[in-house]
Amino acid sequence: MIKGIALVVCTLIVLMLVNRVDWAHSMPQEWTVDAGRYITQLLTYITQFTVGSYTIVDISRAISGVLALPQRFLGGLLVEGFRFSVFGSAPFTLPPIPWFSMVFVLTLLSALFGGRKLALLVGGCLAYFLFTGLWVSAVNTLVTVAVAIPIGCGLGLLLGILAYRYPGAEAVLEPFYDTMQTLPIFSYLVLIVVFFGFGPIAGLVALVIYAMPPMARITTFALRRTPQSIVELAQITGCTPRQQCWNVQVPAARATLLTGLNQVIMLTFSTVIICAIIGGEGLGADVLKGLKSMRLGGALVAGLAITLMAIMIDRACRIWIMRRPGHGQSKRGLITLVCVLVTVAGVVAVWVYPHVATFPKALEFEPGKFLNQQLRVFNLAFQPQLSALRDGVISGLLRPTRELFASFGWLPSLIGFGGLALITGGRKLAVMVVLMLGAVAWFGLWDKAMVSLYLVIISTLTAIVLGLPLGILAGLNRKAFVILEVVADTLQTLPAFVYLIPVVVLFEVGDFAAYIAIVLYGLAPVSRYVATSLQQVGDEYKEVARMNGCNGTQQFFHVLLPLALPQIVLGISQTIMLSFGMLIVVALVGSQGLEAQTLSAIGRVQPGEGLISGLGIAALAITVDRIVRATTNKLMPGTKRASGEHA
Repeated sequence: MIKGIALVVCTLIVLMLVNRVDWAHSMPQEWTVDAGRYITQLLTYITQFTVGSYTIVDISRAISGVLALPQRFLGGLLVEGFRFSVFGSAPFTLPPIPWFSMVFVLTLLSALFGGRKLALLVGGCLAYFLFTGLWVSAVNTLVTVAVAIPIGCGLGLLLGILAYRYPGAEAVLEPFYDTMQTLPIFSYLVLIVVFFGFGPIAGLVALVIYAMPPMARITTFALRRTPQSIVELAQITGCTPRQQCWNVQVPAARATLLTGLNQVIMLTFSTVIICAIIGGEGLGADVLKGLKSMRLGGALVAGLAITLMAIMIDRACRIWIMRRPGHGQSKRGLITLVCVLVTVAGVVAVWVYPHVATFPKALEFEPGKFLNQQLRVFNLAFQPQLSALRDGVISGLLRPTRELFASFGWLPSLIGFGGLALITGGRKLAVMVVLMLGAVAWFGLWDKAMVSLYLVIISTLTAIVLGLPLGILAGLNRKAFVILEVVADTLQTLPAFVYLIPVVVLFEVGDFAAYIAIVLYGLAPVSRYVATSLQQVGDEYKEVARMNGCNGTQQFFHVLLPLALPQIVLGISQTIMLSFGMLIVVALVGSQGLEAQTLSAIGRVQPGEGLISGLGIAALAITVDRIVRATTNKLMPGTKRASGEHA
């Protein structure tokens, strides 16, 4: 304790002395390195590198062709149909499955396996797609995510098992996960386009990269939380390590793995607009068109459709995975026959009467126009109050915090972060932090990095302050938990771009708009993790506490909270990472940090500069996350093992 206090005092003295030196406050230009230019040259060389008679680009395009096969098959089955030519005859087109067959089959399956509630949810979502004129876009989106989600979950599960069984692999994979989650998606989108081409497959690869890390981390976390008695029983019965993993531990961890599946689904849908940016079709394209044309109501309607589809798929997958063994087994043959007959009948009906393939236009309506009008009315009615709120937060919170972060130069800040890492996490963490932040300064990114850091820190702290009590309330009350799930799903699955629509309309562009968008985006994961962790505490622990005479407050602080704390720390870590990932989006509303430089580099087609700026954001995110976890582990040693599983 005395050693730590002495180290803090010495660090503060050094900071005050060093901050008075000009070169220590602002790094001289001649000391910096233009790494972006060198990376661009390296990428050019890599694309021209040959393996045998094939270039790297040829190989990556071949991989994209393989990935395109399931997407093309599903697209033909549900959207475009299949074109045939038999024995040299004139080609004919087999129609896709029509909308009425899909509605009937999906609602029937939902009712049989999930009950009336799931059937109502699925039927309501499908009706929304039909009556708002978004059916074709919704099916195109379904085709994309039906390929991306299994790939993301499969890779995440395999990598999580690998990290669980081999600690060395975990040490290699964790920085890779952090980089994928915190590197702005636009930074590596240019790389994906270079290697995989322009179109839906490039978007598919981007979705998998962005959505897979949470599944991998939660898999490792869940396997390490498997009760030791179950593992020992598997060993006693002679299970091999593979059987122990797949037949015992993975099934026992299903409840926790569902959180990973949920994150993959939500993150996949929240980024589907990326497919539209690089040529994809679907609901993301509708959102993008609405933003470009400032038809904000239409963009909101399409964004809500993305959210509804994500919730529908998440609930269906959850019920399917958690179903009892043998559930629906006796009716499987009959169900399959009915579904096939309805599908075939629908295809034949469209073949004979092509006009029935399209939902009647007379039944469609356009809620986007109504929403546009209501946004304008609300803005005019409450503009004075909104302006007062914005100005008060800017003058009382945002501006002082930004000036505080800017008051220290690169060297004092580097020493401060390194000293904090040394006190909380030890020598290895301090070396890692100094090297990463030193690289940020060396590449001439320090001033921009501090703007990004201040915005994320203040936004994340606000999200945690608001999310913790909400999560605790939902964790202690089942009805509140159900409501929170719906709200959190809505916030997490709305495309990040959609957050900008009401924010810009109500508060205009600037740091406050960026602050509100990041807070809303980070509120969902922290509240969800807190609530889920409290809900998953076994009833036997609560019963033991009651038998020992604990009242409700004592049960919470001495039983529920300590048991749930590892997963709460995981939620805070994920909130930090997601908040940093949101930076590139808020660059569109006037934030001026590294995210703005990344966006500018993409517009100027400078992939090296965009990548190095994105890596700067990743370095900041990893630094903050590691220091937060190290501090938590030091103050509460019981969380060390769990939090280390998702480092």
